[in-house]
Amino acid sequence: MSLLDSLPVNVITPLPKRTLEGLLPIVELDWVLLDEKGQTALAFTSFLDIDYQNQGTVLSYPVEEGGFEVYNKVSKLLAINATIGQQGTDSDFALTLSKLEDYKVNTTKLSIVTPSAHYKNMTLETFSYTRTSTSPTGLGLLAVKATFKEVREVKTQVMTGIITEPQNPTSAGKTNTGQKQPNTTNLPNRK
Repeated sequence: MSLLDSLPVNVITPLPKRTLEGLLPIVELDWVLLDEKGQTALAFTSFLDIDYQNQGTVLSYPVEEGGFEVYNKVSKLLAINATIGQQGTDSDFALTLSKLEDYKVNTTKLSIVTPSAHYKNMTLETFSYTRTSTSPTGLGLLAVKATFKEVREVKTQVMTGIITEPQNPTSAGKTNTGQKQPNTTNLPNRK
């Protein structure tokens, strides 16, 4: 059983402090990005910031005397913008950028685990990065700005049935079809 399976099912759930078992060092489960198998998706040094957006739209229509009626509320997809920092070498950064590109192109579902909540079924929509210097020897910090969007899966239901032959069209009763223009093809020519 993976760590992902042991986490609560709800999209947003407060989490107690845990550890990631099975990884080389025991890491405190404060901030981690997990793949579908519950394994660490990216090796990073820290989350630098996170912006959580959970929006909804209230549907309404105007009524008499300038009023309006609210009739429904639609929940939009959850979006998380995060900046992830990684210290390392050029080969570390190449591996991270390669994984990010793979996550962006494919429909891999990721989980973002923070100390206060767990966000399941997220996919990487966009990312950009900057490199900065942390030492006199070169650019040793990779900062990745990533946008994750919620994935909502729906099941479709296909129904099959037998189509019977339609009834004879002449057996239907006549309906009022409105006014008709006169047929001018049988009228005598007037000069």
